[in-house]
Amino acid sequence: MVQITLKKVEDLKLTDFNHVAIDGTIKKAYDSNNNVIIKKETQILLDYFSGVQVSQEKLDKLHKPAKKYWKIKTWMSKIK
Repeated sequence: MVQITLKKVEDLKLTDFNHVAIDGTIKKAYDSNNNVIIKKETQILLDYFSGVQVSQEKLDKLHKPAKKYWKIKTWMSKIK
């Protein structure tokens, strides 16, 4: 049912899915926004890990969840 609802909302252009949180309470939904990697940051990370030159300034401006992912993946690639 949720899948059908989300598809309909997308078809009607009511969201661009930058933030989608499905939680039991409003409080949890607000908390979830702090753990979201937005579309723009996802593209920066994809570029970086694909070998495309990304400025250090862009990497430094990543929000906490994206920065955490970037640091973990970079650290793991160095120990391999």
